[in-house]
Amino acid sequence: MEKKDNTLWSDKIWESVDDSKQDSSEPEVNHQAETNLAVKRTSYFQSDEFWLYFSLTTITLFPFVPWLACCGIFLVILLNVIFWIIDEDDYARKTIKILLLIIFTVGIMYWSWKVFEAKWGGF
Repeated sequence: MEKKDNTLWSDKIWESVDDSKQDSSEPEVNHQAETNLAVKRTSYFQSDEFWLYFSLTTITLFPFVPWLACCGIFLVILLNVIFWIIDEDDYARKTIKILLLIIFTVGIMYWSWKVFEAKWGGF
């Protein structure tokens, strides 16, 4: 059986900082332990600030620009699907999601063209 280490990562960092202080008179930080901590960075489009500004802009302009009713909803769905694909770590699942997005987009375009053709007779 393997022996498990139940020490918290924060305790390990402080222990390594204490060990480095014993060797020198200057206060030091264990940069190796500091760089091993994973921090997930998000883009501006995934931040709450973007969605707040996007929603307020859409709501403000909605009475004056009627096409925002349809296109705004489609844009929000499309952006969420793109971020859903970007956040995937597994390459095989990412490929499947991209193919699903392409099939969905082609289907929506075909359906929109049929509606346009039925309503206005094409060109």
